[in-house]
Amino acid sequence: MGSVFLAVHIIGASLGQVLALAACVVALLYLWQRYRLKHKNFNVLSSRIPALDQLEKILLSCLWLGFIFISLALASGVYYFFRQGEYSSPAVEKFIWASTVWLWYLATLLMKSVYAQPSRRIAQMSLVGFVLLGAAVFGLLFMFIR
Repeated sequence: MGSVFLAVHIIGASLGQVLALAACVVALLYLWQRYRLKHKNFNVLSSRIPALDQLEKILLSCLWLGFIFISLALASGVYYFFRQGEYSSPAVEKFIWASTVWLWYLATLLMKSVYAQPSRRIAQMSLVGFVLLGAAVFGLLFMFIR
């Protein structure tokens, strides 16, 4: 039974990270396309990028799906580690980092859904979220190496 939760944790975390990366790329494209339109700087490459409203829909889809998978990974990871009696410092630090990333993505989604923040702000917040996720992943890797 514990291995099922570990598998769910690993798959959920992997898919959540892939979707966070996709959201980061879409956010960069959104901000770049918005900058080009604002400055009336059109070229061949920017005309091949989807329109801003399409990029916004893709960004929100990536954020919601990624949030669901990160939530699943966080819940199954907590259950698995506490079931195994894993109360060590690395497990607690991993939980704190994962919770921080989860809260940031929750705040990003709430800013759009509840507070109707502009898509530019959501794109910027998703970039910060990806940086937090990267810091969490690489920080944890270095923590386990030492």
